[in-house]
Amino acid sequence: MTPNYLKKMLPLLLDADPAQATNVRLVSLARAFVAGYELVSSVAPAGEFGTEETFRNRIDSLFWVLSERSEHEPDTAIRSRMVHAMYSLACKTVFPADLRKKNCCYRAADALVRDFMGVVGARPENGLFQQTGVCMCAADLLYPAPAADDEYLLFLKRQLAGWTSALDADGCWPGVSSEVALERIGVMNRVAWMFPDLGNDTATRRAAGYYRRCGCTRSHCRAMPSLSINPQRGGSPGSCTITA
Repeated sequence: MTPNYLKKMLPLLLDADPAQATNVRLVSLARAFVAGYELVSSVAPAGEFGTEETFRNRIDSLFWVLSERSEHEPDTAIRSRMVHAMYSLACKTVFPADLRKKNCCYRAADALVRDFMGVVGARPENGLFQQTGVCMCAADLLYPAPAADDEYLLFLKRQLAGWTSALDADGCWPGVSSEVALERIGVMNRVAWMFPDLGNDTATRRAAGYYRRCGCTRSHCRAMPSLSINPQRGGSPGSCTITA
């Protein structure tokens, strides 16, 4: 992606109206705005791609639309990604993080995980995507230092243990789509950075190696060659401490 292309696309991003966007589009906008904010705040020369204030104003509007919409989104897979996007907007673009937004994220993630844990019986067709999305939000909710007996921590441990035990010797999840598999790998790697004691480096590497060899073309998979397990981990740039 060239600087000229970025300059061409920037007006389209800044002119986007969150109120007119679908919920899936809102998640995409959140990712784009976080990337744009990081660009103007730490990489690009001053003003070349807009200002921090311009992005913060757009991010603020987008956050509150996500907050309101996520409460009414019936699809847990989409809802979980909306809540995770809220965390990204609240914790990656402002320092120190806005307390009101942090608490809003806490309430949204808490309701999401509790609703998911309370479901009895068969999951819908996209249940595996729901699972990975909820696990992302559970990690956000638990960061940085959950109690050992926290019910959400125990839930997250059960999900990770289930994924690990379901891997075959080659690192494949039989019967699971590559899209779900790549999301699982992303969650496992992220959890390992946020909570080193929960990480399973061997399983994560085995799975990443298998799906990389499969020739996956999604952006998750293209990033896999640089997947690293770093002993100096224990934090997440996309997470922040939440108080109820």
